[in-house]
Amino acid sequence: MTFLAMTKIIVTDLERSETFYRTVCGFDQVDWIDGPNFREAIMRPFDQGKGASLVLYADGSTPPPGEAVLVFETVDIDAFSTRLVEAGGEVTHPAQTIPELGLTFAMYRDPEGHVIEAVSRTRD
Repeated sequence: MTFLAMTKIIVTDLERSETFYRTVCGFDQVDWIDGPNFREAIMRPFDQGKGASLVLYADGSTPPPGEAVLVFETVDIDAFSTRLVEAGGEVTHPAQTIPELGLTFAMYRDPEGHVIEAVSRTRD
């Protein structure tokens, strides 16, 4: 059996990114890993085992923004958007409902340019 255990996001400003994902997604920093060439903040929602890891390489290298799309499911896209903008992110595609799929989605960029998508299911 294979499952996605974690998403690692390479960043250039670890503290700013940690604050952003804490504020917008409700993640808590649960662990630090300090390696010889990197520092990593393990972030998870307070009630789940899965989450994300923010990685800062000592040499400052990062892949180009847009290397992945981070998708977060939420019950309130408007509140998610508000938190995201207040934390320094930007809306790149405002919320749009697709009735035939039973969902609403919106697209964003975090302060470092990583692509984020929020989805809200409008039916089960």
